[in-house]
Amino acid sequence: MSVTEKITDSIYMISDGEDLFVRAFLITGEGRNILIDTGVTRNGVYDEVKKISADPTEVYLTHGDIDHAGGLEQFGECHVHQADIHMICSRIRTIPVNEGDKVSVGSFCFEVIEIPGHTNGSIAFFDKEKGLLISGDTVQRNGAVFMFGKERDPEKYLSSLKKLSGYTKDINIILPSHGELPLAASAVEDCMNDAFTLFRENADGAQHPFMPCRVFKGKTVSFYY
Repeated sequence: MSVTEKITDSIYMISDGEDLFVRAFLITGEGRNILIDTGVTRNGVYDEVKKISADPTEVYLTHGDIDHAGGLEQFGECHVHQADIHMICSRIRTIPVNEGDKVSVGSFCFEVIEIPGHTNGSIAFFDKEKGLLISGDTVQRNGAVFMFGKERDPEKYLSSLKKLSGYTKDINIILPSHGELPLAASAVEDCMNDAFTLFRENADGAQHPFMPCRVFKGKTVSFYY
């Protein structure tokens, strides 16, 4: 199940999955669109995109987790960071993106920012002129950041949040994949504080009731680790 909400004249949020727990973002231009993430497997994101616009749509992924890349098969290809290509189904054509790459559509010009940690190939998209950051899973409020499993690296995650903090003076709004939306620039520091408490100060969490991880509930975000 997927549900679309218009955020601005050019940005559509497509919530997807059970309980609509993950978001994709469609940014429309003249004759061309970009879709950031595709939701879960066998979903309705492709159909929602086609309802909004018949123009060609290029897919960019914030990272390779299945709840962000599960709907790729109907699109056939995606732009993704090299470090996460191994997470993408081999039937999908992958086009690598890297730090500093520019992604332009309509009146938007996004810069790719490498923010490894949640996955090795996690990236964010930042339009400095509009003050818009699309953060994937890295920055959330009242959501959960998965930090268990072989793709996760707490030290890289902390470094990436510190890196993003250098952009906050230019951020007006953050669109995250999970949790509350929209977020203010202060969410970056809030996530960093909670992550520091867990990974540097060795705070303890409770065993998750059915997943092979523990859960730490910070002041603004939870971590599954």
